[in-house]
Amino acid sequence: MDHRPSRIVLAAFAAVVIAGGIIPLGAPSSAAASDLSVVRPVEVAPDAAPTDDPQPTDTTSPDPVETTTPDPVETTAPPTETPTPTPTPTPDEAETPKPDDGTEQPSDIAPQEVQPGAQPIEFQAPKPVIVGNPRDGSTIQVSAGYWTPSPTTVVFQWFADGRGIAGATGRGLKVTADLVGKKLSANVKGTRVGYVAKWVSSDQTAPVWKGVTDEALLLSKIKTRLDDHGWKYTVAIRELNGAKRSTSVYGASKREPASTSKLFIAYAVLDNIDNGILSFSRKTSSGTTVKDCLRVLIEVSDNYCARELMAVVGRTKLNSKLASEGYTGTQFSSAANSSGWNKTSTANDLALLLSRLQNKQLLSVSGTTHLLTLMERQVWRSRLASGLPDGVRSASKPGELWLSSGMVQLDVGIVYGPTSTYVLTVMGNGNATKEAIKAISKTVFLHLQGYPSSTKTRVYPAQQMTAKASTALRSGPGGSTIATIPAGARVEVISSQRMWYYVKVNGRNGWMSATVLASRWAA
Repeated sequence: MDHRPSRIVLAAFAAVVIAGGIIPLGAPSSAAASDLSVVRPVEVAPDAAPTDDPQPTDTTSPDPVETTTPDPVETTAPPTETPTPTPTPTPDEAETPKPDDGTEQPSDIAPQEVQPGAQPIEFQAPKPVIVGNPRDGSTIQVSAGYWTPSPTTVVFQWFADGRGIAGATGRGLKVTADLVGKKLSANVKGTRVGYVAKWVSSDQTAPVWKGVTDEALLLSKIKTRLDDHGWKYTVAIRELNGAKRSTSVYGASKREPASTSKLFIAYAVLDNIDNGILSFSRKTSSGTTVKDCLRVLIEVSDNYCARELMAVVGRTKLNSKLASEGYTGTQFSSAANSSGWNKTSTANDLALLLSRLQNKQLLSVSGTTHLLTLMERQVWRSRLASGLPDGVRSASKPGELWLSSGMVQLDVGIVYGPTSTYVLTVMGNGNATKEAIKAISKTVFLHLQGYPSSTKTRVYPAQQMTAKASTALRSGPGGSTIATIPAGARVEVISSQRMWYYVKVNGRNGWMSATVLASRWAA
C-alpha cells in the first residue's frame, strides 16, 4: 500500500513544528530560507529557541518533501538575559554614509560560531566605551566590547553633540579644532547572517578640550614675553588636568638651577624616609634634625641645610637616582661653589619632578603632603606667585644666584587655578629679572584660565612672616637679646643659618629663631 501522501503530510507538519512558528506555511524551501535576504526577520518569542534549517530534500525521491523522519534538530540555547531592544536609529544615523568594503572589525570582539541559517535573533552587545582624552589634536577610539555572537560586519559612526560627523566611520577619530566644546559619542552596528542587525551607542564624552591649536597660541604669547624681556629664559608648562596642554621654550636646555635644585634634594630625603632608610628625627652634622632642615631648605632656601642633607643622601647616589628616573639634564657635580657644588638642570626636568609630585607618583601620600605644604609656605613671592591674582594658591620654589655672567633668576611651581592646575618652570640667566618671570607667570595663568588681560595680580609685602609669640631679637644666632618682639609682629626675612633667620622687624635688624615664626601666605 502506498503511504506516500500521509508521509508528505507528516513531513510538512514536522517542518512547521521545527520552524517553531517562525516560517509560515508556504515559506520558501529550506534552501531558499537559508538566504535571509528573501526572508523577512520576525520577532522571536522570549522562550523560543532558534533552530537549524531542516535537512536538505532527498533529490532521489520524486516527491519534493523529505520521505523519512528528520533527525532531532540541534537548538541553540537562548541568551541568559533578554537583550535590551535597540532604539530606532535617528535620522542622522539613517543617513550615515556606509563605509567602504572591508570595514574595520574590532579586535576585541571574540569570535563565536553560529549555525548557518539560524532564525534571526538579536545580538547581546555591551555599551561601547570611548577611550582617550578628547582634546584638539588627539586621536580617540571606541571600544565595541565583546558581542555574543561575533558580528561578521561592524560599522562605526561618530557624533558631535548628537549630529553625525561626515566621514567619521572608523574605530578611531582624529579630534580637530572645530570639535572643541562639543560632546562626542559613537554608534557601533553589528551584522551577521541569521541575526538582527544591532546598533549600540556610547555615552557622550566631556566637551572636547582645547589642545594643539591652543598650545600653539600659548607658545606665541610666551615668545612675545621673551621678545619683551630678552631670550635668556627657558620655559616649560605642563597642565595636569582637563586639556593637559603642554608647551616649552628650550625646555631641554641645561641651565644653572640655583636653589630650585633643592627640590631634588628634598625629594631624595623624603623618598628615603618613605623607604625606612631615614627618619625625620635623625640629626645632620650640625645637630639639626632632618625635619627642621627640610623646613628651612624650602621655606627660606637655607644653604647650610642643603649641604647637610646632601651629605645625608649622598651626591653620587642622588645622581644615579635622578638619571634612572628620567631627569636626564640634572646632575650635581663635585666641584664646589658658593652653594657647595656645581649643578645643572632643565626646565623640563623640574616640570617633570613637580608633575609627578602633584600626581602622587613621586612620594607616599604623607611625603607628598609634607613637601607641598613646605612649598606653599615658602616666603619668596616676588616671581611666579606675583603673576597670579589674589586668592590663587601656588606651591613653588624660587632660586637666585649671582654668577660672573650675571644674575640667575628662577621660579618653579604648581599653580592651583580655578579651572586649570598646571606646572610652570622658568629658568633665567645672564642678568635675568624677577619682573620677567612675573610677566611670564601672568601670561600663562590668564591663558590657561581664560581670564582677561585686565586681571589684577597680587602684590606681596616685604614682611613675609609673623611672630607667633613674644620673642627675642638677637645679635646673632643664639646671641644676646637686643630687643623684644611682640606676638603678631610682621617680620621680613633677609637670610638664614639653619634654624636662625636674619630679619628686619620694627625697624631693627637681628636674628630670630625659626621656631617662633610662621609664613603669612599659607595656613
